[in-house]
Amino acid sequence: ILGGVVFDGGEAKRVDLLAMVTMVTAAGQPPALSNATPLITATQEVWTATTTGDAFSSATAAHQFVRYHAGIAQASADAAAPLSLVGV
Repeated sequence: ILGGVVFDGGEAKRVDLLAMVTMVTAAGQPPALSNATPLITATQEVWTATTTGDAFSSATAAHQFVRYHAGIAQASADAAAPLSLVGV
């Protein structure tokens, strides 16, 4: 070892110990993101019964309501902006 560098006399290779220590130290650090802005935001979804327009805070409540009152339980956001399958 000379100046922090290991010399392998047999193959004349040099190993930089400082670079190795830096990599090992960095591997033990927690991951860091370059951009921490969230790509999606999760919110509580509101569900609607299609026959009556009643709104529910849970999918289970909406499905149970339409089970006894007919209709379909649908997420309110999907009911407000239905997907067009024209041309598919």
